[in-house]
Amino acid sequence: MMKKIAVSILLCFLLGSGIFAGTLNAYALEAVDCKQLYENAYKDFESKHYSSSVEKLKTILKEEPDSLNALLLLGRNYSILGEFELAKVCFSKFIDAEPKSVYGYLGMAGVYSGQQLTPIAVMYFDKALSLRMPKDVRKNILNIRQAVIDVQKMRDGTDSYTNVKNPGISLFIDIPKWYNAFFEGDAYAWTFEYGRVGENVIDYKWTKLITVHFFNKSAFDMNMDDLYQAQLELLEQQAEDLRSPVSIKILKREDDSIYYMWSIKNFKESEIARIYDFRDGLYVIRYTAKRKFFFPNEVEDIVNMLGSFKTVD
Repeated sequence: MMKKIAVSILLCFLLGSGIFAGTLNAYALEAVDCKQLYENAYKDFESKHYSSSVEKLKTILKEEPDSLNALLLLGRNYSILGEFELAKVCFSKFIDAEPKSVYGYLGMAGVYSGQQLTPIAVMYFDKALSLRMPKDVRKNILNIRQAVIDVQKMRDGTDSYTNVKNPGISLFIDIPKWYNAFFEGDAYAWTFEYGRVGENVIDYKWTKLITVHFFNKSAFDMNMDDLYQAQLELLEQQAEDLRSPVSIKILKREDDSIYYMWSIKNFKESEIARIYDFRDGLYVIRYTAKRKFFFPNEVEDIVNMLGSFKTVD
């Protein structure tokens, strides 16, 4: 998978000099505008400048100890930074103040998932699920709860669950990314990754990978053909970046699905994918191999495997 990493040289300079420290001192000298400071802390969080966001949120909480928004965002920052004990303090205080909100329980579930304490994480998932919420939100929480359990099974060396009928595939998922999507109200989109047993997906040490993306149709205002066109544009952009021709071919089209295959000449990955239209959602199920082509006798088997994908009602 091609990943673009954005690095802010300017922020690094400010953090390494007295300029940024002087800015923080200014907050202490002047009356703190907590609303504006929270907006700045949130922008830092979105830009992945977590340490900067933490400092701003701590300043807010000195002025307004009861600011639940600041407390929740601080916990999320600490979770991503791996400061799990500090995150627990934030989420615990949030739960005490808002015991009927799912956010605190999901935050704690994320912390214990990060610490690989799956039984405790599941307990917090179950507490969140005991609260009233929309059906689609409940379904997303159930999915992530199952994902956490499956990751633990993978660590234990036991059989792991997969939505795709392909033995030898284990579940991987970017849990912090899912939590951020949920906290932002973006549970209308998520991604699961499935890698082969014994392979390291995170460090790009894999040979085959299945990725499942979900998009809510109304939230994204698109249909199956719109999503296919968006996928083509993305592939064409990747090919242009690599200065290499791209080959894209529709393999099969059904009322609810488009199956297609692509390869880029100078890129060491090729892929067969299915766009699946189901009720209010669009799914993209991608089978990616770290080689430049598929053998003809593989294609039908992979298409059939992708066709076996089913959603959980």
